[in-house]
Amino acid sequence: IFCVLQVILAVPNPLVPPEDSDKYEDVDGKGKVLVNTAKWNVQVLKIASYGSEVICGLFLIFSHLVIWYNCEERHYDLPEELRSLKKQYCAQTQPDNEISSNDDSDSEQGS
Repeated sequence: IFCVLQVILAVPNPLVPPEDSDKYEDVDGKGKVLVNTAKWNVQVLKIASYGSEVICGLFLIFSHLVIWYNCEERHYDLPEELRSLKKQYCAQTQPDNEISSNDDSDSEQGS
């Protein structure tokens, strides 16, 4: 519906005569300025176009939520820490001998 309404509003056709559309005029120093708004039949089409665009956006958000809710990966229980980042952080903040003792204790706990 949205695409059809956009085409109707953008392309000259018998449904929207040019005299019913918005009127713009060049004003010195301001460029083109809206002088007269569209008549009611064009305004209804514009409002319907905007409403259908909003509905399309809501359906897009809803489809993302449906995909997220039904995806298998949502149920994976991942570790709360990344070991590679922890080792990198420890290497920057602790002396070398403490890092090796921490790595040994991590490997013993994992066994």
